Amino acid sequence: MDTNFEYLDTFRHAAKTGHFSQSAKALHMTPSTLSRQIQRLEESLDVTLFERDSRNVTLTPEGERVLTLAESTLTNWETLRETFQNPDRPMEGLIRIACSVTASYSILPVLLTQYRQVHPNIQFHLDTIEAQQVFEKIDQGTADIGITALPDEIPESITIKPLVNIPLILIATKNSPKKIDWKTTPFIMPNLGLTRTLIEQWLDTNDIPPLDYGDVNGFEGIASLVSVGCGIGIIPQIVLDQSQLKDSIQIICPPAPLPSLPVGLCVNTSRIQLRRIQAFMDISTYK
Repeated sequence: MDTNFEYLDTFRHAAKTGHFSQSAKALHMTPSTLSRQIQRLEESLDVTLFERDSRNVTLTPEGERVLTLAESTLTNWETLRETFQNPDRPMEGLIRIACSVTASYSILPVLLTQYRQVHPNIQFHLDTIEAQQVFEKIDQGTADIGITALPDEIPESITIKPLVNIPLILIATKNSPKKIDWKTTPFIMPNLGLTRTLIEQWLDTNDIPPLDYGDVNGFEGIASLVSVGCGIGIIPQIVLDQSQLKDSIQIICPPAPLPSLPVGLCVNTSRIQLRRIQAFMDISTYK
């Protein structure tokens, strides 16, 4: 990337995160290098872009204006480069994907196989993170495509493509009784995300007051605790299918039908005009 565009990209990321150290880590540079690039951009524009304190940075009014222009400039530059690519040559470039570990070995291989059959010269960078962080990565511009659960309300800055509804299942350790006593059996909840919201709504609708074991970060963590008898939990079917712990876990019939988890692709709307991104959205299907 041209130096000036690199500085704009660095500035955009720092503006989205509000943390120089966090952005430096994500962009694979030292904090001093990031600060130096921001300083040079400020000197070039003769403005102060950030108000700084010991922990966070916030945009100045001038910084807000520059961020708007930087986002459109960077996208337009990539679009321009694509415009002058020889249409007879295979599409080239990089797609940055963010998804959970579970999605990376269940859904993602199917999508990549489909895409590479049509565009074999495209390269990919994969960032495996918690599912609830995917929208944040897309909004910050540090990922091009996300695979995640889709909430009812989608930010205007995000474009989605639904892929599949994944069943939720109630699980217990192998030696647990088939009939669950909800008053005495600890219930393990995911600490964040759409799945937690769906579970809470299901419990409330069916008047089930669970014995709260505590919150766990990640479905794999819930499966791990369930497998050793710490309690019961609700996870997506696809997590158990891929889990190394599935032989020590059984699926229990719930007292009422469980909802499904809608999963799909998400992309920053400002970047969907890029041909390689649009092509990924168009080609991807999952059954």
